[in-house]
Amino acid sequence: MKISAIIPVYNGEKFIKEAINSVLNQTKKPIELIIVDDGSTDGSEFILKDIKSETIEIKIIKTENGGQSRARNLGVNISKGDYIAFLDQDDVWYENHLEILSKPFYNCNNIGWVYSDLDECDKNGLIITKNFLSTLPIKHPKKKLADLLSNDMFILPSASLINKKAFLSVGGFDERLSGYEDDDLFLRMFRNGFDNYFIPKALSKWRIYNESTSYSYRMAKSRRIYAEKLINNFPDDYFMGRNWVRDCIAPRFYNNAISQYLLLNDMKKYNQCKEIYPDIIIYNRLLKNSIYRKTKVKIMKYPALYYLLRKIKSR
Repeated sequence: MKISAIIPVYNGEKFIKEAINSVLNQTKKPIELIIVDDGSTDGSEFILKDIKSETIEIKIIKTENGGQSRARNLGVNISKGDYIAFLDQDDVWYENHLEILSKPFYNCNNIGWVYSDLDECDKNGLIITKNFLSTLPIKHPKKKLADLLSNDMFILPSASLINKKAFLSVGGFDERLSGYEDDDLFLRMFRNGFDNYFIPKALSKWRIYNESTSYSYRMAKSRRIYAEKLINNFPDDYFMGRNWVRDCIAPRFYNNAISQYLLLNDMKKYNQCKEIYPDIIIYNRLLKNSIYRKTKVKIMKYPALYYLLRKIKSR
């Protein structure tokens, strides 16, 4: 079984060495490690030059900054393996990550991807939550389209092993997305009939902190693009009783936008609040006659006022 490991890097000097070492120390070795330097301006380039291995071929590609999705696609396009294992620059694989993820592929020809639970850790790599996915009300493995549209999928590329043919058959990552690109990829693979297999054991560490992509403006922009994509691709079908937008997509992104708004509001980032507010209005209207309340939306138009009201209420 030939596995290609791919790490996209952008200004990752703080964590990239630990990520790379976790690939080199695998009990089941990939045939190659492809590192795509996506236009880093920090010291990442100097760290990458010192990476060596006697058992794994290492390829380092330098490109202009085009986003994580483009960097991943570039890595896949030059890969030699039949299976792809992505690793984000600030995440870490446990040493048996590839060994365990690869096993289900031997028993089923139609598996598109295998993924596992993970441990959540802080900026310093210290554990916050063991088996993080098991603490969420999200279903695994993925069996129903409604579940994929209603909730964030929580299938992390760093916790997955992907059939390369399946990946290429759906066109890889949407390069417009720098956030939700994983949901978008696995949704398309699911829709094209590929099976998925979930291992309820943490095989990697997911580092989440306030400087990570999950909290960036780029993520908010990407969420908007992905929501529009879903709304266009899955219109309500009243005849069949499948109201994808009203019952699945709109509630999901309405709640996500509200949560992001509240976070930014508490951080007093009012300009970013104002950028998210139009999204809240749009998703709110798409809810139509759903059970969601709409009364709070009007006051959110004025983030500074909303911040003060939250402070008063908390006293």
